[in-house]
Amino acid sequence: MSYNLDENSDTKIYVLNSVGQVVRRLSFSSGTNGGKIGANTTTWDGLSNFGAVVPNGVYLLRIISGGGLAGKGKIVVLN
Repeated sequence: MSYNLDENSDTKIYVLNSVGQVVRRLSFSSGTNGGKIGANTTTWDGLSNFGAVVPNGVYLLRIISGGGLAGKGKIVVLN
C-alpha cells in the first residue's frame, strides 16, 4: 500500500470486510514509515487481528492520520 501524508503523525490503517467490520488494524508511529511526511509504503500480510488468514474477497482500506481520514482504497485478496 502506498500513500502520502502531509505531516508526521501517528497513523492507523483499518482493513474492513465487505460488511464494514474491521478485520485488521495496522499502526505506525509518527515519523516512521507509515507515519512520516511524504511517501509511505506499507504491507498487509492478509491476516486478521487474530492471526487467521482472511477469506478471498474485496477489502476496504481506511487510513487515519492526524485525527482524520487521510485516504481510502480497496484491496483484493486471493489465496
